[in-house]
Amino acid sequence: MAAVAFLLGLALVIPVFSEESRERNLGIVINLMIAVFASIGLDIVFSELGLNFASILPNLDPLTGLLGDHLLRTTLFSLAGIVLLYVGTKKLSRIE
Repeated sequence: MAAVAFLLGLALVIPVFSEESRERNLGIVINLMIAVFASIGLDIVFSELGLNFASILPNLDPLTGLLGDHLLRTTLFSLAGIVLLYVGTKKLSRIE
Protein backbone atom coordinates (compact mmCIF):
# COMPACT_ATOMS: atom_id res chain seq x y z
CA MET A 1 0.00 0.00 0.00
CA ALA A 2 2.85 2.36 0.82
CA ALA A 3 4.59 1.64 -2.48
CA VAL A 4 1.35 2.26 -4.38
CA ALA A 5 0.88 5.66 -2.73
CA PHE A 6 4.54 6.49 -3.38
CA LEU A 7 4.36 5.52 -7.06
CA LEU A 8 1.04 7.29 -7.63
CA GLY A 9 2.48 10.39 -5.99
CA LEU A 10 5.52 10.22 -8.27
CA ALA A 11 3.26 9.82 -11.29
CA LEU A 12 1.34 12.94 -10.27
CA VAL A 13 4.44 15.00 -9.52
CA ILE A 14 6.18 13.95 -12.76
CA PRO A 15 3.28 13.32 -15.16
CA VAL A 16 3.91 11.87 -18.61
CA PHE A 17 1.67 13.55 -21.18
CA SER A 18 2.28 11.39 -24.20
CA GLU A 19 0.25 9.51 -26.74
CA GLU A 20 3.13 7.18 -27.53
CA SER A 21 3.25 4.01 -25.45
CA ARG A 22 7.05 3.93 -25.40
CA GLU A 23 7.27 7.25 -23.58
CA ARG A 24 4.54 6.27 -21.11
CA ASN A 25 6.28 2.97 -20.37
CA LEU A 26 9.58 4.78 -19.93
CA GLY A 27 7.91 7.08 -17.39
CA ILE A 28 6.59 4.07 -15.49
CA VAL A 29 10.01 2.41 -15.47
CA ILE A 30 11.65 5.62 -14.24
CA ASN A 31 9.15 5.86 -11.37
CA LEU A 32 9.78 2.22 -10.43
CA MET A 33 13.54 2.77 -10.52
CA ILE A 34 13.18 5.79 -8.22
CA ALA A 35 11.20 3.66 -5.76
CA VAL A 36 13.71 0.80 -5.86
CA PHE A 37 16.74 3.07 -5.46
CA ALA A 38 15.02 4.95 -2.62
CA SER A 39 14.40 1.64 -0.87
CA ILE A 40 18.01 0.54 -1.34
CA GLY A 41 19.21 3.97 -0.21
CA LEU A 42 17.14 3.74 2.98
CA ASP A 43 18.60 0.31 3.71
CA ILE A 44 22.15 1.57 3.25
CA VAL A 45 21.66 4.80 5.21
CA PHE A 46 19.93 3.08 8.12
CA SER A 47 22.58 0.36 8.35
CA GLU A 48 25.47 2.86 8.13
CA LEU A 49 23.98 5.11 10.81
CA GLY A 50 23.07 2.16 13.02
CA LEU A 51 19.38 3.04 12.93
CA ASN A 52 18.01 -0.47 12.98
CA PHE A 53 16.15 -2.08 15.84
CA ALA A 54 18.66 -4.91 16.25
CA SER A 55 21.51 -2.50 17.04
CA ILE A 56 19.42 -0.13 19.15
CA LEU A 57 17.89 -2.92 21.24
CA PRO A 58 20.49 -5.74 21.41
CA ASN A 59 18.29 -8.06 23.51
CA LEU A 60 15.58 -8.05 20.85
CA ASP A 61 14.83 -11.17 18.83
CA PRO A 62 16.39 -10.82 15.31
CA LEU A 63 13.08 -11.53 13.60
CA THR A 64 11.33 -8.88 15.67
CA GLY A 65 14.12 -6.44 14.83
CA LEU A 66 13.69 -7.10 11.10
CA LEU A 67 9.93 -6.67 11.43
CA GLY A 68 10.44 -3.33 13.20
CA ASP A 69 12.86 -2.20 10.47
CA HIS A 70 10.34 -3.16 7.79
CA LEU A 71 7.53 -1.30 9.56
CA LEU A 72 9.72 1.79 9.92
CA ARG A 73 10.58 1.82 6.21
CA THR A 74 6.93 1.21 5.29
CA THR A 75 5.93 4.18 7.45
CA LEU A 76 8.52 6.39 5.77
CA PHE A 77 7.35 5.35 2.30
CA SER A 78 3.73 5.96 3.33
CA LEU A 79 4.53 9.46 4.55
CA ALA A 80 6.54 10.20 1.41
CA GLY A 81 3.64 8.89 -0.69
CA ILE A 82 1.13 11.10 1.12
CA VAL A 83 3.36 14.15 0.61
CA LEU A 84 3.88 13.32 -3.07
CA LEU A 85 0.14 12.79 -3.59
CA TYR A 86 -0.61 16.15 -1.99
CA VAL A 87 2.04 17.96 -4.04
CA GLY A 88 0.95 16.16 -7.21
CA THR A 89 -2.71 17.09 -6.82
CA LYS A 90 -1.75 20.72 -6.23
CA LYS A 91 0.44 20.64 -9.35
CA LEU A 92 -2.32 19.13 -11.49
CA SER A 93 -4.88 21.65 -10.23
CA ARG A 94 -2.50 24.46 -11.28
CA ILE A 95 -2.08 22.91 -14.73
CA GLU A 96 -5.85 22.78 -15.27
